[in-house]
Amino acid sequence: MNVEEVITILDEAVTPERMYDGYIATLFGWRRHVAIIDSGAGKPPGKKVTWLNPDEKPAVVPEYTTSLETALELANQLVSVESWAACWVNGKGRAQVNDGPVCVSVTPAAALCLAGLKASLE
Repeated sequence: MNVEEVITILDEAVTPERMYDGYIATLFGWRRHVAIIDSGAGKPPGKKVTWLNPDEKPAVVPEYTTSLETALELANQLVSVESWAACWVNGKGRAQVNDGPVCVSVTPAAALCLAGLKASLE
């Protein structure tokens, strides 16, 4: 997944979803590992999903789209953040990084991620 695809997903998001954090994480070298496991007793096999950080160690994906602190860390990894704002307006998150566009998404943190991603393309 590339930056433009993640921007489109966050732009079109209707409800908060943890998978959005995974999409963002893949931009920074995180990888989703799926192992097929034996469910036993004639049951169909199951799946075990593990996320591997850039060092290839199992880890929990950061909560980019629900934590303003984590979203701001993301934005700072993408661009030099001199100013930022995030808020709720009519049930949607809105955010802006530097003099970039005001972005709207499902939460203020998701909107801040979106603003940082868009700013990184300028």
